[in-house]
Amino acid sequence: MKSYACIPVIIRSAIWLLLLVTLPAHTHPLAPALLSLEEKDELVDVEWKTPLKRRPGTRMHPMLPDSCEGVSEPTSRSQGTGLLISWQLDCKGESLVGKQLSVTGIASSGADVLLRISLADGRVLQKVLSAKEAVYSVPDIQSSWEVTADYTELGIGHLLSGFDHVLFVITLLLLVGWGSNLIWTITFFTLGHSVTLALATLNYISFPSMLAEILIALSIAIAAAELLRKKASILGRKPWLMSGGFGLLHGLGFAGALADVGLPQTDIPLALFSFNIGIEVGQLLVVTAVYFATRIGNNFGQLHMLWQDRLLAYFIGSMAAFWFWQRMGLF
Repeated sequence: MKSYACIPVIIRSAIWLLLLVTLPAHTHPLAPALLSLEEKDELVDVEWKTPLKRRPGTRMHPMLPDSCEGVSEPTSRSQGTGLLISWQLDCKGESLVGKQLSVTGIASSGADVLLRISLADGRVLQKVLSAKEAVYSVPDIQSSWEVTADYTELGIGHLLSGFDHVLFVITLLLLVGWGSNLIWTITFFTLGHSVTLALATLNYISFPSMLAEILIALSIAIAAAELLRKKASILGRKPWLMSGGFGLLHGLGFAGALADVGLPQTDIPLALFSFNIGIEVGQLLVVTAVYFATRIGNNFGQLHMLWQDRLLAYFIGSMAAFWFWQRMGLF
């Protein structure tokens, strides 16, 4: 083989490496922060929940109306995968409607903030605060379109910020290729996680969120092993069985994140549907990125690189094994 024959191999490997390293570095359980304000008996109960795991040196801080004063000492406790701080405000009898709420440090933290406001008249307003939109003016009423947009954005962000979920989708793509099997594989994965996401969110089933995260890491390791063996096992020959079954686990992970965020009581079906649509959009973005990375790589040569598939499988499997033992320690 001539020396320049390895150029396609190097270029395609570089493309894969670039795709992987540009994905978010953190994995679940990393939920958005939650700022909850509830008007009650002329006071406002405040809950501020931030993930226990966050980027080193970063800190988010809620900015509340100047007209409101703290009337109790903040108390803190661990809750699930986050730290919950609670206190009360006295807004001198004024409603939160028309006031501005914001959170500083969102851009550096890498996590959005779910703002939930329960007004004295029973209405519940929700808004996703991000680096681009960190200030919220409390309106008289929240439209269904705002709920749809916020929870769709939340679903997209959750999928793309979960390196574990992304690697599982990539592994499925590498396992089945771009033929007809891909449609069935992705469809069954979607059905699997949609079912458990809905059942867990609506409290029809209950499953420890950290245990779900442990099993998700294990599912990625198994999928990576199947990539090495290709069609040597029943899972390799019928990958839709694997994607559907493991989709049930990933749905429990999605439900855990959504439980941390909460749902608007007046628009639960719409918010759940929108969050799931966001998950699917994020998944399609991953599929599209892998497709173009593969196409670009193929344009530099048609050499079949079995060693490259093995290298990716070992990389993904190693990451999954690391997450598995890391989460076992947290559990």
